[in-house]
Amino acid sequence: ACNACSSSHYTIDMGENKMYLITGGAYQGKSNYAVSVFKFENNSIVDGKTVNFEEINKYLCIKNFHILVRRMMKDGKTTEEIKIIVDSLNENTVIITDEIGNGIIPVDQFERDWREQTGRICCYIASQSRKVVRLTGGIPVIIKDESK
Repeated sequence: ACNACSSSHYTIDMGENKMYLITGGAYQGKSNYAVSVFKFENNSIVDGKTVNFEEINKYLCIKNFHILVRRMMKDGKTTEEIKIIVDSLNENTVIITDEIGNGIIPVDQFERDWREQTGRICCYIASQSRKVVRLTGGIPVIIKDESK
């Protein structure tokens, strides 16, 4: 578990309390960016590949959010149920996700549904976020910044 990332250890100065979304392609430096901006230690970022669903709201930083969505869908959760889980997150949560909607459209129906629902959920998170940053080639591009 990642106790260093729990809300009792970090406060993130983002102005008003709102989420922070970091997105981009695979291996574009998203986690490194989060570490540099928020001073997280690499081992203090909880991984969506393995985190327990019931404990997700205990953390301030979730990487591989797209994999977490996949796991929740495999568990039978609908998009609306996943949005409710997102709403239960700490209001200063940093969410790190891969962009998965580009490229070849998958043949498998579940893969197409996962891609679509992850996109819809990330749009919802972006609408709820104070800041949205896209990384490409390790370079952050600010898409949304309501902190000013």
